Amino acid sequence: MAENAALAADAEDVGRTLPLRDVRMRLPHLAALARAAGQVTVIVDDRTNQPLAALVPLAVARAAAVPRADDRRIAELERRVAAAEENARVATGQVRAAAEKLRTVRELAAAAGADVHAAREQARVVAERAAASSAGWARRCETLRADLRRQHGAELSAARRELARAWAELHRVSPPGADRDVDRLRAAQHDFLDDVA
Repeated sequence: MAENAALAADAEDVGRTLPLRDVRMRLPHLAALARAAGQVTVIVDDRTNQPLAALVPLAVARAAAVPRADDRRIAELERRVAAAEENARVATGQVRAAAEKLRTVRELAAAAGADVHAAREQARVVAERAAASSAGWARRCETLRADLRRQHGAELSAARRELARAWAELHRVSPPGADRDVDRLRAAQHDFLDDVA
């Protein structure tokens, strides 16, 4: 009881600054009072009046430490949220860029599809023209061949007739056996003479 009365008497010192000489004499008493009252006592230098230390009750120190840990957690969470927001912003930009590229690719594909369709149509028209032109040239070539065959046949017939007339004249002028040179010529040209005769 006497101790509680002494604590109550010194309660006015708790929460204030005390010189070091007073603290040296009353440290156990001040520690008990700080624990009971839950207040912080700051210890100052006797000469300069500069703070040197503080008597902090354990409950107050723990309560002060918990918010710091929470503050660290909150700061870490805020940092993570900021990083996630930055990542989301970057990802959104990348998605927009990808969407723009996709739109461009689709436009190019549509244009290329139209170009391919036009190229196919043009190739078909060119192929039809080439086929028609080839067929026309083939007809012309066949007509020319037929004309040349007829012309060659007519010229060959005319040459045979003239050759037959020449051999007939030669037979008339030099009958077989009359001239050896003419007989040798007849022997060399025997195959042609059969066709002519």
